[in-house]
Order: sequence, then C-alpha cells, then structure tokens
Amino acid sequence: GIAAAEGAARMLCELKQQFDILPGSAAPDRAKLLLLCDDVQLFGRTLELVESHLKAGGHVISSAWSGLDAGRRKFALPEYWRLAYKGESPHAPAFFSVKADYAGGMPDMPIALYDRGTEVEALPGAEVAAGIVAPYYNRGWDGEHHFCYIPPDKPTSAPMLAIAPLVAHFTHPVFLSYNKHAQVPLRRLLGTVLERFLPRPLLRTGGLPSFARVTVTKQENPGRRMVHILSYVPERRGAKMDMIEEAIVLRDVKIGLRLDGFAPARAYLAPDRTPIEFEAGRDGYATAVVPEMPGYSLLVFEE
Repeated sequence: GIAAAEGAARMLCELKQQFDILPGSAAPDRAKLLLLCDDVQLFGRTLELVESHLKAGGHVISSAWSGLDAGRRKFALPEYWRLAYKGESPHAPAFFSVKADYAGGMPDMPIALYDRGTEVEALPGAEVAAGIVAPYYNRGWDGEHHFCYIPPDKPTSAPMLAIAPLVAHFTHPVFLSYNKHAQVPLRRLLGTVLERFLPRPLLRTGGLPSFARVTVTKQENPGRRMVHILSYVPERRGAKMDMIEEAIVLRDVKIGLRLDGFAPARAYLAPDRTPIEFEAGRDGYATAVVPEMPGYSLLVFEE
C-alpha cells in the first residue's frame, strides 16, 4: 500500500539510494534490484515480470506477505525465495536479533517489531541473517490489567530475515513499520542487505547526515551528470504543519558517482560554475568533495 511505499522511499532516501517507483505491470528493464514492499502478491503480469527479472540475474528484496501467490498460501517462486510460508506470526509483538555478519551499526539487543507479520521456515539455500525472538507473553487484554511493555524471552528457530542467492525476505512489514515508527535499526538492516546485493551503487557519499537528500540527473550534448544535494530539516509546528525555514550548512561533503562509461573532463558547482577538483579512479567512480554546502548544492560532472 501507499504507507509501505512511503516507508520504503524514506528508507532509500536516507540511505542515499537512487530508485524509481513502478506500478506492478511496469517492466523493470534496467533495474538490478526490485523491492516488493510488504504486500505484493505475485500472479499474472507481476509474476511474469519478477520471474523474468530473477532469471536474468536480478535481485529482489521482499517483506511480509510479498512474494506469496494470489491466495497467500505459499511463495509463488519458492525456487528463488527458498522459504516455506507457515502463516501469520504467533508473536505480538515479536523481537529479532541479528547475526554478527549483518549487525553493523545495530544495537546488541533484541529489537521490537511493532507490527504483526508472518512466519516462515528457511529451506536449504536460505541463510538466516536475523532470527525471531519470542516475547515473554503476547500483548492482550484480560478486561482488568493494562500494560505498556512486553520484554523479549527466548530466541526461536524462525527467521526474521532470510537471504537466498537472489532474494532477501523480511518476515514482517518493515516498510510500513518504518513509515509508522521510524525504527533506525530496520533501515540499517536494509542497508546491509543492499550493500550485499548492490555493492556498486550509483552514489557513494560521505559526510552527509540521514536527513540530507541526494538525487542524480543527466543531460546530453554536452554530457552532464548532475548531483543535487539538499540539507534541510522539517520541523513540526502546530498540530500538522511541517515547516522548513533555515538551511543546514554542511562541510566537506564527499560524493562518489559511478561513471558507467561516462568520462567527465571537469566538475563544478552550478550555477556559478565554481570549479571542484575530482578524481576518476580505477574503481569506476568519479570522486569529489564539496567544501561547503549551504542547504542546497548542484555538483556537475561534465564531459
């Protein structure tokens, strides 16, 4: 739904990833990775497109009920997901813990999953990167007693994140949850999976806070790649209004642009064409440092 797509978009923006939002019937012609957010069942045209994408060596990240067939009975492409669907999660709330290989930047403690998800079983070929931890008891109401906090109890054998060669699957609606609760560990765990599936992203950045936004556009004749960098923080004022007033000045912002055959001869800040030194490395990236960014900068690489 829209809320899950909004959560995914916010996660990807904070991770400085470039992306398109496609309807289910649109062919992902150039995409190396597809995100199926929380409730995308695979049947008809959508099933054909996802299967074709995987056969071509593309990757998929799915969550919750995404990847299931039209009746939500089983995974539509089990040979790629390598999971068995067991039904709704029996835990409310569930917690999860992350294996050491995937725990970069994660707190060393069970992390709550506030929204109910699914339960799956990992089949041969799927690595359990994060596992479900059961709560001490399920949230409920006995007509007399109210409670706000339920502690984690014991780890279970159920995965929270399972990774097959081409597909990574979260068992809970992590994108909806991020839209509702903004849990930073969920974004960091997604970032770890993206690093595994997309080791060479279009952009590599340094010195940018999570609230900064970076977008790449291009022009032809002459060939240009434009990197738009924004640094503003919306503030909630009143009951519903998010206001942006002052810019946030950033310094020494590092931008690495994957070239893909593009051969820049110069780099500058538009519109005043202030020259910026850059280095085109053997790794296929052009790297530049913007010394000061007063809220918005447009870094141009030009042939």
